[in-house]
Amino acid sequence: MLNRLIVDLFNKLRHKVSSAPAAAYQRALDHFQKGGDGEAKEICAQLIAVDPRFTPALDLLGAIAGRTEDLDEMELIVRRILALQPGDPGTHFKLGVILRAKGLCHEAIACFRQALALDPANEDARSALLSSMMFAHGLSSAEIFAECLHYTERVDAATTRARTLPHTNKADPSRQLRLGYVAFDFGNQINHYYLRPLFEAHDRAQYKIFLYDNSSRETSATVALKFPGDTWRCIAGRSHEQAAAQIREDEIDVLVDLS
Repeated sequence: MLNRLIVDLFNKLRHKVSSAPAAAYQRALDHFQKGGDGEAKEICAQLIAVDPRFTPALDLLGAIAGRTEDLDEMELIVRRILALQPGDPGTHFKLGVILRAKGLCHEAIACFRQALALDPANEDARSALLSSMMFAHGLSSAEIFAECLHYTERVDAATTRARTLPHTNKADPSRQLRLGYVAFDFGNQINHYYLRPLFEAHDRAQYKIFLYDNSSRETSATVALKFPGDTWRCIAGRSHEQAAAQIREDEIDVLVDLS
C-alpha cells in the first residue's frame, strides 16, 4: 500500500496547484476532484505540450498517478519537476519518498541528504533519512549510530524549553489518569492489529484516553480505533512545539510514543 508520506505529498501538491490561473488547468482540477482522472490527464497533457515548464499540470499528473499507486509514473513526474527546479529541497524530499517506497533505500538516502543540504531545517527529510538508513544494506552500525546521535541532539535542543515547564497536573490519586498515544499513522493496518486489543482493554473508569495522529487521512483502521469517549487529535502539519503545547494543555499524565 502507498505509504502515508506519498499520500500527503500529493495532497500538498493539490493545495499548491489549486491557485493556478489557467482556465484549462482549473477544468482539469475540477475533473480530478470529481474522479474524472482521464479527462484531467488529457487536459494536463495539452497544457504541458504548450508549455513544458507548467509545473502545476505536472503536479496534477503526479496526483493522478498517486491515486493508482503507480510509483514508476510518480517517479518520472517528480524527476521532470526536479529538472525544472533543481534547487527545491521539497522536490528532492518527494523523490526520496517515492524511491524509498520502491525499496531503493540508498538512492532515497541521497535524495534526503540533498534536501537537507538545501534546507538543514527540513525535519521531514531528516526523519526520513534516519528511518531509511535502518533498511539500507551495507551501512555500518557506526554510520547509523552517528545519524541517530545527530538526530537526537537536534530533538533535544528543540524540546529543552518544553521539558523545563512545570508539570501542573493535579496530584490526586483518586482521579482518572490521562493517557496519551502519539502515532505517525494510526491508519496503518499493522498499528490497528496491535493497538485495538490494547485500547479495548483500557478501563475507561480509570483512564482517559487521548490519541495524537500525525496523519490527516482516515482509513477503516483509523475508524476502528476510535472508541466512544476517547479524544482524538490530528496533529498533522503542526510543529513539535505546537504538538507539545496541545499535549500539555490536555494535561497528559503518561505519553506513549508509538512512532
